[in-house]
Amino acid sequence: MSQDERFCAWIDSSVTECLHDGIVDFQELVARLPSIYPTSIIDSLARIKRVERGNLRVTAGALIDSSKSKRFDTVIESAGMRKLLPPHPLDFEWRFSEASSSKLLAFAKGLSSSPARVALVATPSVAIHSDVVTSGCAFAYFGKDVARIRSVALDSSIKEWHHVDLSKRPTTYGSFDAVIMDPPWYSEYVYRFLWFASSILELGGHLLLSLPGAGTRASVVEDMHLYKGWWESLGFIHARSETQSIPYNTPFFEYNALLAAGVANFSSTWRRGDLIHLQRTQRHSNPWPGDVCHTQWVEFAIDKVRIRIDPHASCTGRSPRLVPLLAGDVLPSVSRRHPLRSKACVWTSGNRIFDCEAPMELAAALGKAANYSSELNSLALASLQSKGAELGDLKSQLERLVEIETNEILSYQGQARETAS
Repeated sequence: MSQDERFCAWIDSSVTECLHDGIVDFQELVARLPSIYPTSIIDSLARIKRVERGNLRVTAGALIDSSKSKRFDTVIESAGMRKLLPPHPLDFEWRFSEASSSKLLAFAKGLSSSPARVALVATPSVAIHSDVVTSGCAFAYFGKDVARIRSVALDSSIKEWHHVDLSKRPTTYGSFDAVIMDPPWYSEYVYRFLWFASSILELGGHLLLSLPGAGTRASVVEDMHLYKGWWESLGFIHARSETQSIPYNTPFFEYNALLAAGVANFSSTWRRGDLIHLQRTQRHSNPWPGDVCHTQWVEFAIDKVRIRIDPHASCTGRSPRLVPLLAGDVLPSVSRRHPLRSKACVWTSGNRIFDCEAPMELAAALGKAANYSSELNSLALASLQSKGAELGDLKSQLERLVEIETNEILSYQGQARETAS
């Protein structure tokens, strides 16, 4: 039996156990399971419905029907988080819930009686949280998104700001008593985030990070074994773990992906990570594990809609117009393994993907319309109308795209409520 087959069998066993417990609401079923992706749960229910008889078969069918009944619960976000642009799927960015941010900051506050120096690495929701101000710690923020986070963070809450892209070898920074970080849940990022933490932590310092739990994917158990070997080689010891204790807010792109896949009944914090607490006890001489090679996409933001273009994708013609890749344009998955990902050279923050005959021409046209900045407004977009028929058609496409995604964002956020922070 392959790794994927064993994983499917484990999911079926876990789902069947929940059916025996009498669960009849899909959102409750997702919450009971250890962060198994909702569409994987539906696939499991379909398998159970095919092979079982009696009550299990009826319940499995009822749960599949329940998954389609829209009941996306309230997202709790601070006013600062609402001011940020939505995460883009190409960044693999999920943001901690308010409860997770508060929990992690409480731990930092309890480290010592004197003010602790705490590094926040790729954790925007922690940096913006109101508890940062009252924690008594001295914080530094590290990430690719420094400018945007700094623009909405509470005054004087973060003492240092460092632009760091951990796909590349970082420079040397000061020492910290604790690090709170949230690496993308892929091995190439986890290794490099752990290495960076070891380079900025004092001996005896603490590292808190969230890693994927057992239900995330088939390779998680094997991945965690490799991560353990790596962090031990970096001089860390394992202090404690809390499974499924770090909930994330469902980002807009995943919300759209699930709706496109036909799933409407899920909690805004259904995804939960395992909290891992490590302590640095030894020095190490491990070299940087190497830079991560990835495509450099160009981004343009039109209001809250983020559009990325791969200008280096193959040119197959002269038209900069967007070419649909699937009905509805929204990729119904957030997995890196989806076959359509490799065909996309235009990608939005709503998980819409497109092909384009001349992606470099598209990037150049938008760059010129934006006066070579990364932000466009409706006036700049309107200027495309006078540049010829092809760009006029492109303008119409983009206006329609922005209208659709803006309304979707309002719907997504309209079900949210702001907190005072």
